Amino acid sequence: MTNVQRWYRKLLTDPVRLERHSRVKKAYYQRNRERLIAKRKQYRLDNRELVLARNRAYRLANRERLMARSRQWWLNNRGRARLKRKEYILTHYNEIREERQAYRQHVKLEVFNHYGTMCACCKESNIVFLAIDHINGGGNQHRRENGIHAGVGFYRWLIVNNFPDDFQVLCYNCNWAKHRLGKCPHQDGLSTS
Repeated sequence: MTNVQRWYRKLLTDPVRLERHSRVKKAYYQRNRERLIAKRKQYRLDNRELVLARNRAYRLANRERLMARSRQWWLNNRGRARLKRKEYILTHYNEIREERQAYRQHVKLEVFNHYGTMCACCKESNIVFLAIDHINGGGNQHRRENGIHAGVGFYRWLIVNNFPDDFQVLCYNCNWAKHRLGKCPHQDGLSTS
């Protein structure tokens, strides 16, 4: 056992020493607060990956306890938390909207990069006009059964389920025609009149 370990063991077993040590530590922190905070911040920046890995491991090891503590805090502070969230949303509305739009665009691009960026029927390639189509139809029923909302919720479902094969890219016109007519007019030279 090292001298430091012996000293620490004595400290833990003697309440008077422990209280004095705690008081000294607190006073030291108060005197050097700014410097210590800056040092801690710099350490986190210099060792970002190590800190993230350590935090991730801690959260995994203590997941249930952390969730219970978070749940209990929410139950005790529900009204205050809602007010703070509402206040934050009102003061940062434009930033939140831009972040959400960027996220939706990112998810959409990820899906289209997997399935393709061109209509399978008419070869339209402008992503603004493209949609994901259920090859065998039944999109509404599929979304209802799986509790999926259209748009980004559907794109997230595709990503989480590892991009199932029963989907294709169609432009909105071809997708609507397939829904209404059973087949797109581009196929077999069908006429809309």
